[in-house]
Amino acid sequence: MRETLFAHIRSTTSILLAVITFSTVGCSDDRPGPKKNSEAASTRTSGAVVVDMDDDPIQDDPGVRIPFGWSKKVAVPADAVLDIKGTTGWDKTALRCEVTDAQGQKVELLSPPDDIPPESAAHGGTWIPLWTIAAASGAMLSVTCRDPDRKIPNTETSFVRVVPRGVVLGR
Repeated sequence: MRETLFAHIRSTTSILLAVITFSTVGCSDDRPGPKKNSEAASTRTSGAVVVDMDDDPIQDDPGVRIPFGWSKKVAVPADAVLDIKGTTGWDKTALRCEVTDAQGQKVELLSPPDDIPPESAAHGGTWIPLWTIAAASGAMLSVTCRDPDRKIPNTETSFVRVVPRGVVLGR
């Protein structure tokens, strides 16, 4: 009788573990979201955001995509500066971007040089630099961009790209 009781407990335990495992797998969220990698940690700061990743550059993207309303941590490379890029149709004045360092201090955003060529996207779009981030190499920054007045088309699915640019000499 004792052996039968233990056998019953073991089978019940196995069944419960199987149910828990399958229910957890069944509840997982399989929708695509922002690309995550070891250099970019993201946190959501407002509202539901669905990210349309269909307008990426043709080549492998060395940048970090940041959906509007999200914050991501980005490291400044040793041999480059970072640009915040958007598409040519956006009203730059409608976009509110804020960059802070590891201590929470605001980092200055500069106008990018005029000679930076536009970047073609895979589906016909064009990316242009909106701002250059004025930060020292090796700094860990938090970047957030918002469109509070919803002036940019498809605000819910739009994102900026933070992309390293060129080799910085003399630093």
